[in-house]
Amino acid sequence: MTNLTPLETAALSAIICSEYRSSPDLDEPVWTFSVVDALGRESGLGQQAAGGVISSLVKKGLAKVQDPDPRERDGESIVWLTDAGISTAAEYGLRAAGF
Repeated sequence: MTNLTPLETAALSAIICSEYRSSPDLDEPVWTFSVVDALGRESGLGQQAAGGVISSLVKKGLAKVQDPDPRERDGESIVWLTDAGISTAAEYGLRAAGF
């Protein structure tokens, strides 16, 4: 089993349960800001700290982040789970709500 901190587990759950998820496919990207907002609401983290937790998932190979296209004025980054992230979510019993 992959060892996650409570904050990493919360971030994984926030990616899975994002209000912007439109299918049960956990490799579908969601807006990074939605994950940051959820971590702020649920764990009291600021934007920088929440970004650090997401970076930790990336370093562990559980998630990927794509930064916005610099040519887009109001671009937003997206985040999604890797195959390892999907397996880890299953180990922790996490699944997308509403599907």
